Amino acid sequence: MARATARGGVILTCPSCGAELGPSEPAEGCLTCRGSRAVTIADRALLVLEAADQPLPYWDVRRLMQANGGRSVNETSLKVQLANDKRLCWAGAGTYGLFRHGLVPWARDLSRVGGIYLHASGAELDLVELTFVLRYAGYRFRDLSLRNALWRGVDLGIYRGASASSWYGSRDSVKRQRAAAKAVGLRRGPLFYDIVDRATRQVDSGLRELERRRT
Repeated sequence: MARATARGGVILTCPSCGAELGPSEPAEGCLTCRGSRAVTIADRALLVLEAADQPLPYWDVRRLMQANGGRSVNETSLKVQLANDKRLCWAGAGTYGLFRHGLVPWARDLSRVGGIYLHASGAELDLVELTFVLRYAGYRFRDLSLRNALWRGVDLGIYRGASASSWYGSRDSVKRQRAAAKAVGLRRGPLFYDIVDRATRQVDSGLRELERRRT
């Protein structure tokens, strides 16, 4: 069987379809591409998300699972699997996707997600800018949720407040790097740096799009 290859670092891609693979996905490639049998609820959800071009709310995942497999899925059991399977990435309340959709792996709340993007920016971002960047990256949340989450998450040590509605990320700070890595269950190293590099590109792309829409 072909092995996945690294793209610009240690982020692997599926040897069959080229999709980016998250840290918890097998290097052999997608469940779909490998033709593997979906044994668990999480496997069935993974197949649905591999076929999707964006994150999906759990009710859509459930609907598609039942349509594809013909078997009923308990809603509570599905929510538990989505929340705990590390192959799946959180994209907002009740919404999940995969690393290939542009999501941060292993971050399960807005404080950590917002913190990673602030860290990746290496700059001061206000609430409007960061809200747009996160939504442009695929996250779904209410407007006030992000502000509250960021102020709750200051103690994580990833970023610092700059004003009532802006925060500052310092990508070059070793202390901030350690805090950011810890927030997603990693250590500083090639994988963490690749994830941050990808987030930096998303920030840059999102801010360019925001500026385009403003002009």
